[in-house]
Amino acid sequence: MSTQISTKEDPILAYRQAFFAAAKAGDVDGVLSLVTDDVVMMSPNDTTVYGKAEYRAWWEEYFQYFRLAVFTEPERVVVINDDFATEYAAYMLAVVPVNGGGRMRDDGRSLTIWK
Repeated sequence: MSTQISTKEDPILAYRQAFFAAAKAGDVDGVLSLVTDDVVMMSPNDTTVYGKAEYRAWWEEYFQYFRLAVFTEPERVVVINDDFATEYAAYMLAVVPVNGGGRMRDDGRSLTIWK
């Protein structure tokens, strides 16, 4: 059984906000504190990342080159299932190259499974 929930009832929102606060701060340990050991990340135009060790390496490399400047979610839906939640979101983010240069914008969609 699943239930779509409103923002007021959203048990995932605090974790989502903590994740992006850590990402904006370049805090790899903060990002990793919010994922399970069996994390899988499938970013567009990149190899699939399996497990915390690969996930850490991905974020460490990312933060060598970029800083997250802006993140918004104009659309976000959370569906609570028996023992996990599914989060669908549309996002807009802007990153700034660490070594200078202008902001780069990315618009996309994400699917996150929360345990």
